[in-house]
Amino acid sequence: MIRLASRIVCRLRGKGDRYDWFPPQGRRCSGGSLALPKLFEALDAKPGARIADVGSGDGFYSMQIASVITPGGRVTASDIDQEGLDRLNNRIKSEKLTNIDVVLGRPDDPLLETNAYDAVLIRNAYHEMTEHESMLRHIREALKADGRLVISDRILESRRDATLKEQVAVHQIASDTVAGELRAAGFEIQRRDESFEPFGQAESHGHYWLIVAVKAKE
Repeated sequence: MIRLASRIVCRLRGKGDRYDWFPPQGRRCSGGSLALPKLFEALDAKPGARIADVGSGDGFYSMQIASVITPGGRVTASDIDQEGLDRLNNRIKSEKLTNIDVVLGRPDDPLLETNAYDAVLIRNAYHEMTEHESMLRHIREALKADGRLVISDRILESRRDATLKEQVAVHQIASDTVAGELRAAGFEIQRRDESFEPFGQAESHGHYWLIVAVKAKE
């Protein structure tokens, strides 16, 4: 069972490489559930996996991933905001979760164990990072040889041609920028989805995009 931020409990069932939500009778899943199954597929989240959530904030995605990878899996939630991590720790205690590790990282290093992770997620947080080169280098070192990095962030169509500074000022970033930084850091892009999830209003629409990257062969 997965308890979403809205406190509505939804059951997630996996069939092969597909996930579907099954809400309680007469209720609907909310709190980001539409994106979650697709994120799980991108992460290849499954029992026994070890996954890091970098830029985790108060841990919405960390908690959802933790429910999917049981039994045997573990999540590391890393962020530089101690207040957000304190809220996550309180939620972990409240939910009696035992498979989430909370790490106070640095702006240039998420402080993850080397060669330990099947996947790393950066969801709606890459645009907040200021030390991309160093962060990506440390994440690459933290991934197993066949591990994957999943980044999902957002951009309005009206801001695609804006400068990076202008995009970041409104908490957005275009995927082209991130793709280039990934390649420079030694990653190979395995999958790219420019319309992963709708974002914005009808008069100012855009999308969350998604990139799945793996270590480039040396």
